[in-house]
Amino acid sequence: GVVRPDDAIKGVETGFSTMWVSNHGARQLETSPATIDVLPSIREAVGPEVEIIMDGGVQRGTDICKALALGADSVGVGKPYIWGLAAGGEEGVFRAL
Repeated sequence: GVVRPDDAIKGVETGFSTMWVSNHGARQLETSPATIDVLPSIREAVGPEVEIIMDGGVQRGTDICKALALGADSVGVGKPYIWGLAAGGEEGVFRAL
């Protein structure tokens, strides 16, 4: 995952057409920046033609709306899916999403 604009630019220069903005749940580095905070600067760095997928810290629908408003083209969700599965099986996943 990308959390720095300069890395995103290197990716585009290498030929990437999609960037995945992620701090991998900040599991390895608790001081990692929040993806929602770096998203606007990455969008600005790569421009409108590069697809951006963002994940990390997405827990509800309003988080998805914020990410889309700040420049993401799509948003990955993990925790809500797992919570729904644990609480209600397949039906729980549908309700969570």
